[in-house]
Amino acid sequence: MSIPRRALAGAALLAPLAGIARARAQAAWPTRPIRIIVPFAPGSSPDVIARLLGERLSRAAGQPVVIDNRPGATTMIGAQAVAQARPDGYTLLYTINSTVSINPFLFSRMPYRVEDLAPITRVLSVPFVLIVPATAPVRCARDLIELARARAGGLNVGSSGIGTSAHIVMARFLNEAGVTATHVTFRQGPLNDIMAGRIDAAFEPSTTAIPQVEAGAVRALAVSGPRRLQVMPNVPTVADTIAGFAGESWQGLFAPRGTAPEVIATLSRLTRGIVETEEFRGRLQELGLVPEGGTPEEFQTFIAEESPIWARVIRDNGITLDGG
Repeated sequence: MSIPRRALAGAALLAPLAGIARARAQAAWPTRPIRIIVPFAPGSSPDVIARLLGERLSRAAGQPVVIDNRPGATTMIGAQAVAQARPDGYTLLYTINSTVSINPFLFSRMPYRVEDLAPITRVLSVPFVLIVPATAPVRCARDLIELARARAGGLNVGSSGIGTSAHIVMARFLNEAGVTATHVTFRQGPLNDIMAGRIDAAFEPSTTAIPQVEAGAVRALAVSGPRRLQVMPNVPTVADTIAGFAGESWQGLFAPRGTAPEVIATLSRLTRGIVETEEFRGRLQELGLVPEGGTPEEFQTFIAEESPIWARVIRDNGITLDGG
């Protein structure tokens, strides 16, 4: 069947116009409210930071930003919602490292794929603080390692659950120190039991550890990140004792796979602009958090480099949540 020459000419004229229309639509983003799904309950650390970020993103983008809490299933409920959302830049995910760097190695099946989530910006890092009871006879990470070696597995270490970042960071610490310990989980976290002297040590997120360290309720031996914390300059890093050690959580912003590169770039530019302000950085540092930033490409590279490290720790220690 032949196509009239006039129809072909009309199609040729319309094609560039359609491309212009699409470009204008992308350039106009955003034209309506933006929803950020947070896979944690209101009041949690990621929720608090997502709201701080959302307020500033709303002003920068000129549109309302709504925080939508979807807690549960080790962040998988919220991650699945974003992975299945329309890739139009109006549904985003603000989450932690577990979603893309740990969950894939804890579960044989997940309701989303890591590649379904497009990195935008790594907003911050969450160092862990290695803490012990205030009355403990240890003063540094080296002392704790020697105590663990002397007790031959009798040291009790705690976390808020199997497969949590704090659990896996502790597993890496014990592995690299060449010692063993008994892992004890606490639904509400191990902090109260550390303060009461019922367990020997834990890696606690900086946001909750620092107030108790400052109050003298627990003793800080070291921080898990590559740098000392601004609010605790006298506390060394674990790497000062175990060369090359690093074990932080982080929080970052993602979009559904297939979101237009122009929209990703705009979101990243706006988010990085917020992270780079002295006001926002100061708020994070007061909480013991470390501002990060960076481009989508840098974020993607970071995830690709850290994921095999956690995969090895999980595999070597037989950590799994399948069937749990």
